[in-house]
Amino acid sequence: IRQYHLDFTEDMAYLAVLFPFWEEDRQKAFIRALLQLQMDCCRDGFPVAMYHTQGMYYLILPSAQGKDALRGKAEQLCIMVDELLPDMDVELYFGQPHHGFQGIHRSYEEAREKMLGGNDPDRVRYYYPLELEIKIINYMRIGNFEEAEEICGQIRQENEKRRLLPGEAGKVTGLLFEVFYRFAMDMQNTLPRDACGYGEAEEAQDVDKMWDSLLMILAGLKEEYYKNRNLKSLGYDIVEYVKAHFTSSGLSQQDIADYFKVSRPTVSKVFKETMKMNFIDYLHRLRVERAKQLFEQEDYDVPAVAQLCGYENEITFKRAFVKHEGMTPREYVKMKSRRKAE
Repeated sequence: IRQYHLDFTEDMAYLAVLFPFWEEDRQKAFIRALLQLQMDCCRDGFPVAMYHTQGMYYLILPSAQGKDALRGKAEQLCIMVDELLPDMDVELYFGQPHHGFQGIHRSYEEAREKMLGGNDPDRVRYYYPLELEIKIINYMRIGNFEEAEEICGQIRQENEKRRLLPGEAGKVTGLLFEVFYRFAMDMQNTLPRDACGYGEAEEAQDVDKMWDSLLMILAGLKEEYYKNRNLKSLGYDIVEYVKAHFTSSGLSQQDIADYFKVSRPTVSKVFKETMKMNFIDYLHRLRVERAKQLFEQEDYDVPAVAQLCGYENEITFKRAFVKHEGMTPREYVKMKSRRKAE
């Protein structure tokens, strides 16, 4: 809602719509149709938020005109999709319109239930409580992948007891794959559909292999999570080391790499990810700030200050100072002396 700058109040009604679409060779035509659908809805007074992930498109329609207006718009959407995509078999799954923030969630869940079980709610035989999905996500976020794996095991066992058809069981694994996909995105990684053989198993409707692939994906997410966490910790340690040794003229990324027993490229990558700037820029900034402190103490010997701050010659010091302060060290000293005299 925030991303699309849509109005939100608790008394407004909201409707969720789900579009599963897997025909990659016709994806462009499908997306063009959805964009046209958005524009048509906005023109009619129904702004639309659209989100896409792993072959699933989600629409949220808000309305200040009430639930009946949204029900009417839902009927129009089916007609509009048929007109925009006459040669494609596209299914739309609607929730009921509801009010407020919880209403968005409720409408989405209703649409998802219809998608998984068809329009007949009695056909929904799979076991996939939303609260367990939330627990899996929260456990992964705090690094407790063992608990996340245990919950996945519970979901698997319960669905095996229900003797689901391969298509129904595949829907459950698809929901879990989507959870893992979103978590990978949060870690700024990609998770292709064919990761660990999941896509192949899904195409063959081999449920056991799908579950095995999911567990391998989960193990990979765990490894990546701890790798990222260790790198973050290393990044903070490197920054503290630089702060403690920045006045040493011999300080370099290779020295830091040797000290922490990692490669120089690792130091460069981790430092940039931690401080959002490269090592050299940060080092010069620390040194220039230290030089300014010395100048404040009326230490106006520029060559001496340069050495105290870690510069082997005044020329390098001058370049760094100009870059950060827009003037040379000597101009800075003159300005300070003039202000002192005034």
